[in-house]
Amino acid sequence: MDVVVVTGAGQGLGRALAFQWASSAYPVIAVIRNPNQRSELEAFCPLIEVLIADITSGDYSDLLRQQLQNRSVCLVINNAGSGSQGRNLPSVTADQLVNEFNTHCVGALVTVNTALDGLRRAKKACVLNISSRRGSLTMQAEGAALGSQCSYSYRIGKAAQNMLTLCMTDDLQSYGIDVYAIHPGRVATKMVAAEACFTAGQAALKIFESWQGDNLLLRQLFSLESEKVLPW
Repeated sequence: MDVVVVTGAGQGLGRALAFQWASSAYPVIAVIRNPNQRSELEAFCPLIEVLIADITSGDYSDLLRQQLQNRSVCLVINNAGSGSQGRNLPSVTADQLVNEFNTHCVGALVTVNTALDGLRRAKKACVLNISSRRGSLTMQAEGAALGSQCSYSYRIGKAAQNMLTLCMTDDLQSYGIDVYAIHPGRVATKMVAAEACFTAGQAALKIFESWQGDNLLLRQLFSLESEKVLPW
């Protein structure tokens, strides 16, 4: 059976996504960075295979390729993400920007490139990038992030990932592979807690249902919270 690859699957939304697909009988390769998170994932369901790897490291592609073992891949979910404390110009650093760009954009690119042969083997395949309203240039220009305390690095990393989504859409459509960007809403995780409107499990279920029902939109940034298209 085709496998599903989920990055950032050690906690929060990523773990809920791995659980959701595995509980729906899909084999899942859960990419995590912290080995301490392995046992909970493997105990949940025998369909979950854990790959311990840092998606920004030089050996990540080789490790993922070995784990895939020439199997078909029906879905890649680029969920891995992080932020920083650089919430204003005096506190932001170059290292923060590089780290978040590598996590949100380069890591997603490497994951898809490594899984590309597997995606092409599947009868139907797609890539799902877990984006954010904070990556919207239009909303940023309109002042939507003022007072949000969202870091420079997170906003810039997600904006870069959004452009990656559109670039990959152009490239992969010739293979019949669709690429989507979704803002999952304000999910109750360590990164977003105070204003959350979904639990991680609720968000994962909504994402699964949207994927299963072919309700995702190409070349759009779709918000599952408002069920509306957000401006790029």
